[in-house]
Amino acid sequence: MSFQNKLLYENIVRDGAEGCKRHKLAGKKYFGGLYEGSERNENLWLEVQQYIYDNYDTEYLENVYIAGDGAPWIVAGCRVLEKSKFVLDKYHLGKYIHKATTHLDDSQQAAKEFIYGAINERDFDGVMRLLQKCYASTDQEYKKKEVTECARYIKNNRLGIMVRIDDGGAVWGCSTEGHISHVLSARESSRPMGWSKKGVDRINRLRVLTRNEQKIIDLMEYQDKKQRKKNRIECEDQLIQDVQKRKSSRNEEVLRKAIPGLEKKQFSWMRSIINTGVTIA
Repeated sequence: MSFQNKLLYENIVRDGAEGCKRHKLAGKKYFGGLYEGSERNENLWLEVQQYIYDNYDTEYLENVYIAGDGAPWIVAGCRVLEKSKFVLDKYHLGKYIHKATTHLDDSQQAAKEFIYGAINERDFDGVMRLLQKCYASTDQEYKKKEVTECARYIKNNRLGIMVRIDDGGAVWGCSTEGHISHVLSARESSRPMGWSKKGVDRINRLRVLTRNEQKIIDLMEYQDKKQRKKNRIECEDQLIQDVQKRKSSRNEEVLRKAIPGLEKKQFSWMRSIINTGVTIA
C-alpha cells in the first residue's frame, strides 16, 4: 500500500501585475490517491502517461521533467513516462548542503558558495573534497553524520543534478511541499485525525478532483452509472445461469413461457442463447 501524489504542469508564469514577485503554475493537473499492490507505483505513473497521451501531441513534446527529492518511486517514473528526465529539485539539495555546513559559523556562507560553484562546474570530485574539509572541521559525531549524508545524497543524485545544469532554462521548478500542504495536509493531517484506508483515499481523490476544477456531481454521476452497469451485468449473468438450469430439465417451449417478456427486443441476447444452446462456464 502506498499513498502517493503527483503534480503535472506546463510552465511557471507571473501571477498578477508587472512587478509582482508571485508566480503560479500554468496547465497544472493533480494526481493522487491510495495505491495498493505490487505494481502500485507503476499504476500511478501510467495514469500520468495516459493524461499526457490524451492532452498533448507527443510527437512534438520534447521533454518531460520529473522533479523531486530523488526517492526511488519518483525516479522510477522515468521508466514509464516517455521522453522523461529526472531532475533533483534545488530545495532538497540545498537542505543537505545547509545541514552539512552549519557548524562552520561565519564561514558557512563561503563554504556553501564554493560547493555550489563546484556543482555548477560539474566538478563532483571538487565537491567531495570540500565536504571532506567540512567533515574534518568538526569533532561532533552528529555533524560528521550530516556531512556524510550530504556527500551520499549528492553522489546518488548526480544525474539529476547534471540535468539541472545541462538543461538550464527549462521549466522544472518543484513546489511539491507547498502543494501537499495546501491540497492534502490542510484537510487530512494539519490537526490530529484518524483515517481508514477507504476514507483517506476518498478524501484525497476528492481534494484532487476539486483542485483540477472538476465537479463532484460529475464524479457522482459517473460512479452511479458505473454501479448501474455493474448491477446490470450481474443481473444478466444470473439470468443466464437460470436459463442453463431450466433448459437442462425442461423443453424449449416451457422455458419460453417461464420467462416473461422473452419476446421483447432487449432480450434478443437471451433468445440467442436458448436457440443456439450456448453453455456458460
